[in-house]
Amino acid sequence: MLIGVDVGGTKMLGLAASVASVAASNDGTDVDVLGECRVPTPTVGDALVDSLITLVRTLERQCAHKVTALAVGIAGLIDRTGVVRYSPHLADVVQLPLAERLSDALQCAVVVENDLTTATLAEARLGAGRGCRDLIVVGLGTGIGTKFMIDGVLVRGANGFAGEAGHMTVDRGGALHVTGLPGAWEMYGSGVALGSLARRAALDGGAPSLVALAGGADAVSGETVARALGTGDAGALMVLDAYAEQVAIGVANLIMVLDPQRIILGGGVSELGEPLRSRVQAAAQRRVVGAAYRPVVPVVLAELGERAGALGAVLAAHDAAGRAQNPAI
Repeated sequence: MLIGVDVGGTKMLGLAASVASVAASNDGTDVDVLGECRVPTPTVGDALVDSLITLVRTLERQCAHKVTALAVGIAGLIDRTGVVRYSPHLADVVQLPLAERLSDALQCAVVVENDLTTATLAEARLGAGRGCRDLIVVGLGTGIGTKFMIDGVLVRGANGFAGEAGHMTVDRGGALHVTGLPGAWEMYGSGVALGSLARRAALDGGAPSLVALAGGADAVSGETVARALGTGDAGALMVLDAYAEQVAIGVANLIMVLDPQRIILGGGVSELGEPLRSRVQAAAQRRVVGAAYRPVVPVVLAELGERAGALGAVLAAHDAAGRAQNPAI
């Protein structure tokens, strides 16, 4: 049995699956989930380890099998040995040797990855990236996360930290990011940025319908935009146009650097759906140098939703089990 866990800022989702069903998933079929468990996420390292062990034992009881391999996806800088160097959601989880601690306690193969790495693995094999060997996943949430697959291989970098394009500077004269550096892409293209754009439009008097819907200009948020888009509201569409341009700046840069076959938009903001996708596609195309002489890179929506990270962790556990059996892999 394989277990994959997605560690979020407030909750953890664990999925258990059979080895056979995951092996079949490499051909594009679905993973056969045998068990599921959701628990709150502790914010302290020792408590996080204990909670993950309890989650695994719960799934073992549900499925009446011992775990063969475990993979955990967690936001932040995760090095190649499975040490959580830093996690933005869990301020007290720093320099935690999570893979080693879990392996010692559970006596099984354990791999720990960045959460968007596991989500990318899932979308590549099971979702919007099926049949594609060169792709970029852009996760639009509180910030912006990115991960890359080149020639069928996930790009991890020398230390395991590759894929932090949300922190690349797109406006060196811009406002300071929480990192202390100016003009990061995620300041303009994240879910938080969508809310800021909407409030600015509301305060400037350009989106009275959003103000009415939210009950006040200061209450306007990204969720207000999402609700208004369902009615074709002009103010919401104006905000979405501006937001898509900001997302497209980073997307076009990534296209020119990595030349992918496909861009996958994920994260909570991607639930805006086709209105967002089509605008990012068009705006990115306008920004790609030599666009008339190169194939259009399709921008598509992620397909697996909130389970993507846990499903990808199951796939990572399957890969880890294979390496444990054959270290030459």
